Amino acid sequence: MTGATKLDLQGQRELPKPMFQCPCAMFAYLFLGVVLGVFPVSAVARPAHLPDPSTDCGSLMVMERLIFFEGDALHTFEITKLSCISARAATRRSDMDTNEEIVFVDESDVDRVTPGGSPDTRWLHEDGGVSSVLLQRTGSRPKICGQSQADTPMTNYRVFWETFAEHYPFFALRQMDWSAVDKVFRR
Repeated sequence: MTGATKLDLQGQRELPKPMFQCPCAMFAYLFLGVVLGVFPVSAVARPAHLPDPSTDCGSLMVMERLIFFEGDALHTFEITKLSCISARAATRRSDMDTNEEIVFVDESDVDRVTPGGSPDTRWLHEDGGVSSVLLQRTGSRPKICGQSQADTPMTNYRVFWETFAEHYPFFALRQMDWSAVDKVFRR
């Protein structure tokens, strides 16, 4: 019955539950926050001179993302067990830099990189975001980033399936056997 109004036991229109009474909604917002890199910002001492991330940081990992500084470029890659996909690139804007931050700009975003609490960390903040993401230096890029992937329907399906397998949190809640779905559609 499409468009029907849900009524409670007294015949009154039932209002939606507040978010704190809907564990799914709360978890979805929490997951979205984590995925978008919403972490609380810690107070950190800032040096008088900001080290250049292209020479001091190299590759930095945050969750399943690789942030790679190369000269005046910031490259972001999304990582799964099967893939390393370039997500975006931004260019340094030296005219916007300050002693406390280095600024990178792409078509629609402005990213600000500031020192972390150690030489191996940096904070990354996207203008308009509610907080910053702590980046941690890695020794090297993940091996998968050195491997090329064929652009075929089967490879694209495998990358799609693996991305959901690694990142979608609601399989158990929805009582979905993602491996069984894979068996049905993989040919």
